Amino acid sequence: TWRRYSKELKQAAVVDYLEGKATLNGCCEKYNISDDRVLRQWISKYTNSSELKDTTGGRNKMRSTRKTTLEERIKIVKNTISKGDNYAWACEKYNVSYNQIYNWVRKFKTNGVEGLKDNRGKQLKDHTSPNLSQEEKYTLEVSKLKKELAEKEMEIEILKKMYTLRKEVKK
Repeated sequence: TWRRYSKELKQAAVVDYLEGKATLNGCCEKYNISDDRVLRQWISKYTNSSELKDTTGGRNKMRSTRKTTLEERIKIVKNTISKGDNYAWACEKYNVSYNQIYNWVRKFKTNGVEGLKDNRGKQLKDHTSPNLSQEEKYTLEVSKLKKELAEKEMEIEILKKMYTLRKEVKK
């Protein structure tokens, strides 16, 4: 069963242990802590200057997704890595789901910043974009026409093959 512990109880138990007033087991008995592993986690948080909070009684519910920019994802990933891949910390700090941060870090480690880009949807490589120079527009048009030509040539080859196959079948 999940036990709830107040912030004050956690701090008192940790301080007692760190000041040498009691052993791990002694603190657990004195403050009615379920296991010494629980106390060790609190000590670790306390010594790493992380805030001890009231126990909520279970895991936080799954966070709803929120939109993030590429720059924000880069910042979140770099800070998460600098904290030793502490996903729970990043989840709390940036209000993004644990799973999302885990995936971003994994993609960043394998593909770098390119892995953090959102490539969903149809990418617009339209020659009508106002940002393109005339030369870039011509280059896009040429590549589009080359692609169309290659498709037409394939179509002609297929039709020729079909024609010869039909001829052979009629014989």
